[in-house]
Amino acid sequence: LSLVQNLVRERVPNYLRFFDGVLIEQIDGLLGTFKDNLQLETWEKKNASLVKALRLETTVMLLLFISMTLLVSVSIISGYMIFFSKVKNDMLSFWILGLPKKNLFRLMRNFIFSIGLGTSLCGIIAALIFLYLLSSFAPEFMPDVFVERKLPVNITTFGILSSFFIPFIVSVLFASIGLNYFKKENASFLKLIRGGS
Repeated sequence: LSLVQNLVRERVPNYLRFFDGVLIEQIDGLLGTFKDNLQLETWEKKNASLVKALRLETTVMLLLFISMTLLVSVSIISGYMIFFSKVKNDMLSFWILGLPKKNLFRLMRNFIFSIGLGTSLCGIIAALIFLYLLSSFAPEFMPDVFVERKLPVNITTFGILSSFFIPFIVSVLFASIGLNYFKKENASFLKLIRGGS
């Protein structure tokens, strides 16, 4: 700083850069007497077009996530309906052997719950392994405007929990809808036996 002050022949700093975690109020307190002679320029203000592009990207990603959730829900319901129609005769045989219908559908709900839990846990474990490898071995290819030139990897508790519970709830919810639809279609097992299904 002293060399810069000798060059400009004034005892004032030329350029200050504050990184993440500093609030505007804290900067005002730090500047003190220099406040009138300095111009405060935030990264967001300097890179307004990039911030706008990132905001648009977030909106598009949210719309894609919603449409993907609808597509996945239709796939889950249709997949479980095919599965239930395949095991319909097995369910009938359990009912004939003396298992109450209530217990039979409770077993099916437990099966749906365990499938959703298992697939969500496997997805979280695979994602954590992938993110660890990405943070360790990813090359630097982002533009110079970014401080972090690798793909940013930020693993948080909220991120892990939301990545687990959102797919789990979606899979269990729509599988339960498929089971309820199957239950309404096959309200009487006696009709199925008489009909030869």
